[in-house]
Amino acid sequence: MFPLELPFATQFYLDLYVVTFVVHLLLMFYVFAGTFHLAVFGGAESTTAAGRINETVRDWLPFALSAAITAGIAPLLFIQLLYQFDYYTANVLLSHRWMSILPILIVAFYGLYLLKMKLFVKTRPWLDRLIACFVFLCILYVGYTFSENHLLSVQSKTVWATHYASGRIFYWTSEILPRVATILGQAFSSTAIVWYWQISMQQRQKQQEIPQDLPRRLAYLSTAGLIISLVAFIYYCLAVSKNWYPGNSTDEASQLLKQPYIYLYVCGLFFQIWWWATIAIDPQRISFASWFLAGASALTLLMGAMVREQYRVSRIVTDNLLQLHQHHLMAEGKWLFLAFTIIHTLLICWLIYVTRKAIHASVQQTKR
Repeated sequence: MFPLELPFATQFYLDLYVVTFVVHLLLMFYVFAGTFHLAVFGGAESTTAAGRINETVRDWLPFALSAAITAGIAPLLFIQLLYQFDYYTANVLLSHRWMSILPILIVAFYGLYLLKMKLFVKTRPWLDRLIACFVFLCILYVGYTFSENHLLSVQSKTVWATHYASGRIFYWTSEILPRVATILGQAFSSTAIVWYWQISMQQRQKQQEIPQDLPRRLAYLSTAGLIISLVAFIYYCLAVSKNWYPGNSTDEASQLLKQPYIYLYVCGLFFQIWWWATIAIDPQRISFASWFLAGASALTLLMGAMVREQYRVSRIVTDNLLQLHQHHLMAEGKWLFLAFTIIHTLLICWLIYVTRKAIHASVQQTKR
């Protein structure tokens, strides 16, 4: 799927990892962008575009987080198959900080239910926004920790030994911030399309028009996020090419900058910025462009994930790992895994169909 001149077994697991990781990322983006919007614009009137977004995300945030956590299981399994020793070493070195992701997500989950229940919207709106801000920081912490783990896993044994000897459970390198900004900057562009679809469907069921300022608001949020992502990525590539980061060699930098996925990724960012800019000028275009933007957002994330993983593969995948990948691929049970994957996918599609049918029937009955 994403040719990297790797053996079939390694390529197979890498493709599965990248696709499942992007699915997880899209769901996590919904939570990240939604809690940010509630924290910053939580006091908006319900009749405005910001208010309609807030009403929508309140209902969907707990589901989105639970879906993101569930979708995160598959990439976690594949990453263990792909990188094994290096990944496990980073986990151990980060110690309790790495494991703190679990209680943080549990607390964030309950915080999202408090937001959904609207306990403090009218009586203590400042507390409602504070809860949203807290959950937003929890999600940011989780994303930061995963980037931290990623970067620690690709370091040399000398760096690992130094980190262990220091007794620190935080790993800091200046690479972390531009990488986190590059990824999270795309949260609003991918989520904005989902918000538009959700609000449009709700308004159609109520036989009402969508707020006139909704497309422009989504365009401004998406464009700002994409520009942050683009600037951070260009800075990161420049920093890598100039060897500003410890542990990077000139050969690794040149290999990174030769990747075709880098240019596809940058083109995807520019394409989205251009389309969102045209929507800001002419909001009517969003109904036509939403599907193009949804596809462009997903493909851009796929290209970005391939840049991320090709860099990691070039640094830590050895002949021994390649042989292990081949051994795992020949193991029994893969067809059973594939069969259950298909069954679960069909069940999810059926549940979505039944739910939508029930909602439609309820709306029709209310109209009568």
